[in-house]
Amino acid sequence: MSRDETRSWAECEIDKANRVADEARRIIEDSQLRMKRLCVVLNSTTSINQLPDELLVEILRYVHPGTSNLDLKQLIRATHVCQRWRVIALNAPLLWAAIRFDIHHRTRRIDAAEMCMQRSRDALLHVNIDQDAFNLAMRLLYAEDHRIASLRLESRTGKYELSRIAPRLNSMTILDTLEMTIRSFRSEVGLYLPSQCSQLRRIWMENVRLRVSTPLTSLNRLELSTPVEDLAGWLSLMKNCPNLEFLSLEQTRLSLQPPAFEPEDSSDEGRVHRRQVMCNLRTLKLRLDLDCMSVIFQRMVFPQTTRITLTVNSVSRIPSVVASTIAVVRQMSTFDTLVSSTQSMHVMGMLDIKLYAWSTPDGSGEPLLRLTVPNLPTRPGQTALAMRQITEPLASSPLTFLSLDPTWNDGLDAPTYLELLCRYPLLQELRVIHEYSVFPVLAALRGTVATSGGVVCVELKILRIVPLDLVETAKEVLDLLQYRSMRGSRLRELHFIGSHESIVDAAVKEQLRGLVDVFGFSDGGNSLFYWQLYHHFAPCKLPFAGAEQSKRALFE
Repeated sequence: MSRDETRSWAECEIDKANRVADEARRIIEDSQLRMKRLCVVLNSTTSINQLPDELLVEILRYVHPGTSNLDLKQLIRATHVCQRWRVIALNAPLLWAAIRFDIHHRTRRIDAAEMCMQRSRDALLHVNIDQDAFNLAMRLLYAEDHRIASLRLESRTGKYELSRIAPRLNSMTILDTLEMTIRSFRSEVGLYLPSQCSQLRRIWMENVRLRVSTPLTSLNRLELSTPVEDLAGWLSLMKNCPNLEFLSLEQTRLSLQPPAFEPEDSSDEGRVHRRQVMCNLRTLKLRLDLDCMSVIFQRMVFPQTTRITLTVNSVSRIPSVVASTIAVVRQMSTFDTLVSSTQSMHVMGMLDIKLYAWSTPDGSGEPLLRLTVPNLPTRPGQTALAMRQITEPLASSPLTFLSLDPTWNDGLDAPTYLELLCRYPLLQELRVIHEYSVFPVLAALRGTVATSGGVVCVELKILRIVPLDLVETAKEVLDLLQYRSMRGSRLRELHFIGSHESIVDAAVKEQLRGLVDVFGFSDGGNSLFYWQLYHHFAPCKLPFAGAEQSKRALFE
C-alpha cells in the first residue's frame, strides 16, 4: 500500500479500537455500578444495617463519647466501614461536637479540631483545651463562642489563661458546664463569673477561687478544691446557688492552723446567724478541717441530703477528733433518717478510721455515708474508744451486712467486737478482711447476750474471713459452727478468702461441710483480699490496677 493508503487504514483501525475500548469501558462502568448496587443490597441485609439512621447515630456516639482524640480516631475508622455509615456519620453534627485541643501530634490534632468544627455545623460544642494549645484554640473558637455548651481548661499556673478566658465568658451565652484545672499550688488564681453565666448548670474548679456577681439559679452541681480553705467565699457562693443538688468542697493542702474565718458583718459577731436552707441538695462531699465543717453546718441546713461524704483533714488542736467529727455529723438534719435506711456498712482503718455505710445489702454504688477521720491514737485503749465512737451513730440502723477491716494489730479484742456486734441484731452477713481480727471476732461470735436466746447476731447466715493461720482458724470456726448450731443459729455459708483448701485436714473439711450449706475457698481473686493486701504493701507503691496485675506485682 502507498503511504496515504497505509495512513487511512491505520486511522480506521484506531477508530475501531477506540470504539471497542469505549464499549469495554462502558461495560466495565456498568458492571462496577451494578456491583456497587449489589454490595449496597448485600450490606443492607446485615443485622446492624436494618436499624434506622437515628439509632445508628446513637450507636456511633458510644464510639466517640467524649473529647478523647483516641475516640475520635475510632470514629473516623467507623466512617470507613461502608458508604451508608459514612453518609450517616458525616450528616450527624452531634458526632463531631466534642473537640480536644492538645499539643501532641500538633498538626494532626489541629487538623482534627478544624475538621470537627466544620462537621459539627451548628451543633453545641464540648471543648477541652490543654495549656499548650490554648492560644490556637482561642483563635479557632473566636467566632464559635455562641456554640460552646461545655468548656474544660487545663493549665499549669492559670493566670494567663484565666485573664483571657474571663472576657470570653460574656459571649458564651449557652455555656452549661465549666471545668478548670490549675496544676500549680503556689499561686493564688481567681475567677470572677459575669452575670451572663447565670445559665450554668455545672461548675468544677480545681485550685481556683470562684466568685460570682449574680445568683446562679440554674446551677445544680458545684465542685471546688483549693490549696487553702476559702470558707467565707464558699458560704457566699452557696448562698448564690440556692438550687444545688450536688456540692463538693475540698481543701487540698493540710493546715495546722485553725481557719481564719470572719463573720460577714463584724458588727454582729455576737448575734446568731440565720441558717440558710439548701432545699434541693442531695449529695454533700466535704474534705476540710473539722472547724470548717462545723461552721458550714452551723450556717447551712441540708434537709434533703441523702448522701454524705466527710473527710476530716488533720486538726492538731482538737483532742478527740473522732468524737468531734461525730458531733458535727449529727448536726445534719437528715442524719437520723439516713441511719435508719442503712443496711450495709464497711469499717476500715490503718493510719486513720474509715466508715462507709450503704443503703443496699450488697454495698454497691456510692455509700449513703462515707466518713474518714485522721490521727488515730495508737495508745492502748484509744483504738477501742475510737471504734466505739465512730460506729455508735449507726447503732440504730437495720444493718444486715457488715465488713470489718480494722488494720490495727492491737487494741481491738473480743469484748470490743462483742460490744460492736451486739449493736446489730439483724446482721445476716459478716466479712472480716484483716487476719489479726479473725480470732477476736470468732471469740465474740461465741459470746452470750441477754436477748435472742443468748446468741450474738442470731440472724447471721454468711461468714467470710481472711485467716492468718488457716489450720488454727478452721478449728476455731468448727467450734463456732457447732456452738451456734446447738443454739439454733446455724450458718448457711462459710468462705475462706486468700487460702487454699489443701492446707486444711480432710476430716476438718468434711466436718465443716456438714455444718453449712455452702463451704468454699478463694485463691485471692476476691477484691476484698486485694484491698487487704493493699493495706500491707501500700508503702511499696505497687500498681494495684486489677487482680491479675496485683498478683504479678506482689509475687514478682
